[in-house]
Amino acid sequence: MRMILAGALALVLAACGGGDAEDGASGGAYQRTVDVGNGGQVDTRVGGDIEVDLPAGFSVYPGAKVVATTAANVAQGKGRTVFMQTQDPVAEVADYYRKQASDAGVEVTNTMNSGDAQMVAGKAPSGTGMNVLVTTNDEGTTIQLSVFEGEPDDEG
Repeated sequence: MRMILAGALALVLAACGGGDAEDGASGGAYQRTVDVGNGGQVDTRVGGDIEVDLPAGFSVYPGAKVVATTAANVAQGKGRTVFMQTQDPVAEVADYYRKQASDAGVEVTNTMNSGDAQMVAGKAPSGTGMNVLVTTNDEGTTIQLSVFEGEPDDEG
């Protein structure tokens, strides 16, 4: 399911036009909605005042500026990706999302720590999964949080 949601998210980011898409501005934000078939839809918003719709237990990092969101609703589930900026250290941000994952019942199964970048990822038996990539750049710390809700695991 992660691959399907990732594919849907990649599709909207790569889409350059055509098909069943609506472009528009909403609250100062660029918005694009793409129909991905079988009743699925992907919404992307960039800039301006962006609403964030994350599953229970997950939130925007405190004080961070939301710069873009992508929301995919497909037959296999829902996925949300939020891009944020903060001045807080990478480790502090990664620890914040590690705790949110744990509190939401997400078992962290993958981690990466490479100095200026950290990644935390995992999945709960309920079907909720998350991954967060936190990196530094000239503007501070960039956060890419992806949370998806799908079908529960059959194994446990």
